[in-house]
Amino acid sequence: MYLNTLQLLTAKPVVYLVNITEKNFMKQQNKWLKPINQWVKKNDPGALVIPFSVRFEETLASQPTPDAKKAFLAEAKVPSMLSRIITSGYKTLGLQRYFTTGADEVAAWTIKTGLNARQAAGIIHTDFEKTFVKAEIYNYVDFKELGTESAVASAGKKRSRGADYIMVDGDIVFFQTGAGRAKK
Repeated sequence: MYLNTLQLLTAKPVVYLVNITEKNFMKQQNKWLKPINQWVKKNDPGALVIPFSVRFEETLASQPTPDAKKAFLAEAKVPSMLSRIITSGYKTLGLQRYFTTGADEVAAWTIKTGLNARQAAGIIHTDFEKTFVKAEIYNYVDFKELGTESAVASAGKKRSRGADYIMVDGDIVFFQTGAGRAKK
């Protein structure tokens, strides 16, 4: 549809975030959730409604250590909604991310879902797209499971891919270019 090519804000899909009190969030109930869900179902069929509590997320974020955060979540018996909000936002807008790594940094790059490796390289720098040779790729899920890049490679999960490789959310990439420059 032509309108979708214009990237109008009013034509974008919506995720409805419903901020409720910390107490109601921990009980997983609120008198307004049902009417809001009904309104969204009627006026924006298929749209996602996510109830969350800003206060709950603030309290969680203020915990001083990872162990304290785990203890807070265990006591609350409800999860943080931030991951779901972020993931839903990316999915709703047709976005995904890939990572590049260096000796002292990791960078996350946001791209449209369905881009190939050459196009993804162009997000970093247009010269990378023009001089693309190949991409060394493995996925974050495999890295998390196996622990190191060399373990991923040993398991055969690090692969060399060409320009037409369709990027997958969570790919970790080293681009090799013909100009003798690369980005890891």
